[in-house]
Amino acid sequence: TLLNLEEVAKSASVKSHYQLANAKHVRIYHRSPEDTEYLTKVCSEWFPSDIDMELRPALICRPELLVEIEAVLRSDHERS
Repeated sequence: TLLNLEEVAKSASVKSHYQLANAKHVRIYHRSPEDTEYLTKVCSEWFPSDIDMELRPALICRPELLVEIEAVLRSDHERS
């Protein structure tokens, strides 16, 4: 999921460079509350430490998915 999200960010980078390391806000929906600790650990490796990150147990509409992630990214220009 994170690799796919990184590719989406790169493809959106027409005039500015976007990457997960420049995220402003991330909301992570997941099926199982038991996954919260693991998801926090993994996502903290991909996103900046000062990010507003929400983890929410939720019913995800597609049964084959265990996790959905929404992210608001800043460009490299906004980060500096």
